[in-house]
Amino acid sequence: MGRLRILPTFLLSRPITAAIASGCRRSFRWATAASDDDDDTIVQEVTEGNEKPRTAPLSPPHCDLTSARVLRVLRLRNPYAAFASVKEFENLGFRHTLDTYSELVGVLGEAGHRKRLIFLFSDMFLMNSRSLGFEVSDVFDVLYRRSYGTSVMIVVFDALIKAYVLCRMPQQAADALSQLPSLGFVPSIKTCSYLMNYLAESGNLDLVLQVFEKMMMLGIDLDAYAFTILIKSLCREGKLDETLGVLDVMRKVGIQPDRITYHTVIEGMCTNGKPDSAYVLLKEITGRGILLGRIAYNKVISRLCKEKRVREAENVLEDMTRQGVVADAFSYRCLVKGHCISGNFLRALDLYEEMVSKGIRTDHVIKTCSYLMNYLAERGKSDLVLQVFDKMKMFGIGLDAYAFTILIKALCREGKLDETLGVLDVMREVGVQPDRITYHTVIQGMCTNGKPDLAYVLLKVITKSGILLDHVAYNKVISRLCKEKRVQEAENVLEDMNRQGILADAFSYQCLIKGHCIGGNLLRALDLYEEMVSKGIRTDHVIVSLLLQYLCKAGMTSKALEYFSRFRESGILLDKILYNIAIDIHCKLGNMSEAVKLLLEMECQGLSPDRIHFTSLIKGYCNKGDMANARKVFIHMLNISVDPDPVTYNILARGFCRNGPVDDAFYLVAYMFNHGIQPNEITYHLVIDSLCREGKLEESNILLNMLVERGVAQSSLLVSAMVSCHLQTHCTVEAYALFIWLFRQGYHVNEIACSKLITELCKEGDIRRASVVFKSMLSRQITPDEICYSKLIRAYSRIGDMTSAHVWFKDMLKRGLSLDVVVYTTLMDGYCKVNRLHEAFQLFVEMIESGISADVLALTVILDGHLKETRRQDYNNREDKVKMRSKCLMLLHNMRTMEIKLDVICYNVLIDGYCRLEYVQLAHKLFSEMIERGLSPDACMYTALVCGYCRLGEVRKAEDLVDEMLLKGIRPDKVTISVIERWSLRPRMLQFQ
Repeated sequence: MGRLRILPTFLLSRPITAAIASGCRRSFRWATAASDDDDDTIVQEVTEGNEKPRTAPLSPPHCDLTSARVLRVLRLRNPYAAFASVKEFENLGFRHTLDTYSELVGVLGEAGHRKRLIFLFSDMFLMNSRSLGFEVSDVFDVLYRRSYGTSVMIVVFDALIKAYVLCRMPQQAADALSQLPSLGFVPSIKTCSYLMNYLAESGNLDLVLQVFEKMMMLGIDLDAYAFTILIKSLCREGKLDETLGVLDVMRKVGIQPDRITYHTVIEGMCTNGKPDSAYVLLKEITGRGILLGRIAYNKVISRLCKEKRVREAENVLEDMTRQGVVADAFSYRCLVKGHCISGNFLRALDLYEEMVSKGIRTDHVIKTCSYLMNYLAERGKSDLVLQVFDKMKMFGIGLDAYAFTILIKALCREGKLDETLGVLDVMREVGVQPDRITYHTVIQGMCTNGKPDLAYVLLKVITKSGILLDHVAYNKVISRLCKEKRVQEAENVLEDMNRQGILADAFSYQCLIKGHCIGGNLLRALDLYEEMVSKGIRTDHVIVSLLLQYLCKAGMTSKALEYFSRFRESGILLDKILYNIAIDIHCKLGNMSEAVKLLLEMECQGLSPDRIHFTSLIKGYCNKGDMANARKVFIHMLNISVDPDPVTYNILARGFCRNGPVDDAFYLVAYMFNHGIQPNEITYHLVIDSLCREGKLEESNILLNMLVERGVAQSSLLVSAMVSCHLQTHCTVEAYALFIWLFRQGYHVNEIACSKLITELCKEGDIRRASVVFKSMLSRQITPDEICYSKLIRAYSRIGDMTSAHVWFKDMLKRGLSLDVVVYTTLMDGYCKVNRLHEAFQLFVEMIESGISADVLALTVILDGHLKETRRQDYNNREDKVKMRSKCLMLLHNMRTMEIKLDVICYNVLIDGYCRLEYVQLAHKLFSEMIERGLSPDACMYTALVCGYCRLGEVRKAEDLVDEMLLKGIRPDKVTISVIERWSLRPRMLQFQ
């Protein structure tokens, strides 16, 4: 075995031989249980009425007994009478001395009455040494002077050690043993082992080693039991190497470790997580021809299974069988549990069958079966549970109500309610009476599977059969009905419960109250509360909290405060949650003085406010704009070591940002940094946003640099907030520069901030930079939204760069973004402006074919483009004019077919176009239609018609239109005046002058 054998120092340095006691006599002392208090010379006497307590010296009353007389009595009486005389003399007022105590100890020691000596020493330990007038160790000096024999001294010392153990005084017992050499006698190995075992059980390794060393010095013949106790103590401290060293020492001195010793070592190794070492030692012991029982193997198997090393545990079981050691139910139970925990249910079943097939018939078998079934049931393996159940019947293992109940639980978890009811029938057939747990399991399963009605029916059937279930079964049905918001039916169950004489409890009402609260029926919830109180059912803070919370949610804050006051006056135990609800209500109402009073009252009740209470106060002060008091509450939190959480910091930061000064929000973040508190994204966003709104971009940039330096600026929300805040202050150039810097540093600006930046750059006509931002988004695998694409396409269309506009349009299609009428209209307008009507019309057709309905703006753009073409081409050919008129009429027909209502702009375009094509009658018809629809024509529209009539030579109609326009209060523009002058509409010009 390759292992380190580190021995205790004293085992290596001192041989195990008898130590020669010192020949010179010296007095020895060791500590007693009593302490020398200065104030135990007075006692308080009980007084009556208003009389003040008096103090009296603790001195014995007058007594005729003397020490000499008491000694004579003790010497003459037998041990029993002498022991009884002690209390008799004390009752007569005699105060025992060292001589009388020593005489009694000697008498009892000579008679070998260890038990009475133990009682005597225990009484002495309970008294103070000042009260005794001597130390307990002085008794041994007296006994030594009186030349009591070694046998008597051993009896007395044995009783002393046991008295120390009885009084739980391990140190004093060890100190007593260390003084033995001065007395010239050696205690028994039995006494020393008793003391060692007590110290080992107390977990005091140092004292165990001290006693063991003293035993060696005194030459006590050590046995395997003493070494085993030492090994046990070392194992409990995890000192396994020293433990193996002790085994080697035992063999060297000729003490053969017994089975208990080996079991102790193996158990210690397993307990300390070394089952491999324990197994190696086990095989080594077996190799020497020493066969340990199955207990040692079981310890290794159990530990391996706990560490989920079940395969190795099975190997140990096989080795155990080869050695001829018969495995028991515990061995198999460990393996079955191990495989269950590992999820290998089939192997667990195989081992279970193997165990039963070997004829193992103990309580452990039933426990193993129950464990296996229960474990499988908890995991929802109802088929495997049934398989185990069938095996139990096959092997004749007694089936009880518990086994059936586990099967029922498994079936219920699988939702197999019909099979569950069938199991109940089988139980009755085989003579197994379902108990309350069985019925509760069935009812619980039905409720869990959403069948509270079926559970209620079963409950009534059970009740009719004479079996009265308690309120727990009814509460399951009530709870489920309330969860399904069937509160009225739940109340019916409560009434039936009362008729059966089953008293409802607080939980019954709690479910109903909560159900009505969730359903918004607060009045009924309050009635139920009153009913509960009237029946003497003591309410608790859970129900009260529930009522108050829902009253607050319903906005009934005054009612909530009223009930809080009532609860407080009724003497109910108010907890922190209830106080917090009331404090929060006052804070929301702005009653900060009342909120503070409640906080102080809470402290007087012995409840320490936590950060939730203080956060409510801070929020209340912030909402009132009282930042001075909010700051004071925050500082008070820090002073009493109540750590604020991120919510507290965010509320305070928001308060500074809203109410000012904003710089304090900045300093708050700096405080958090300096004290190792990591602000969250919301805190940073609040402060940065507020600084930017205040125009303090320098401070916001300082904060951002702090975040970068500390490595906490990785959040997309923070850097995006910085970019957005620059845009809000109309610093588009700075926002773009910041975006580029962040992009190069690897920081991620989110889609919203990028879209804002692109929009602002497009507004300012900076399309190049907008494209840079756009491309950077795509490089980061961020697809801009449709609005962002539309902005960029519009910007390129505005400057006539239709090639670039069309490229981004195609990119939208490639990325699968949904194209809407706005995008199409934007692109069509651009093509029309650069006189590329064919592409514009093709887009219009493509839009209609793709199922996108055209709106009035899209049709207006197409009409305007085509009609403006008439001005550029200056059509004189009648045939061309007819074609253009037909196209316009077709578009107009399509608009009406699609139920698109024309607006003023569209009418303007059509009227102007028709007039230029010399279809003035059609134009005038549209003009009349527009007026009938309640739309008001403008000067442009009148001017177009006037021009049209003038071109046709119908000057009179043109003059009538001018009159109509003037009568409507529409002031002619420069174009109108120029038209009037051009066509010499002289009489009308007088009105303008």
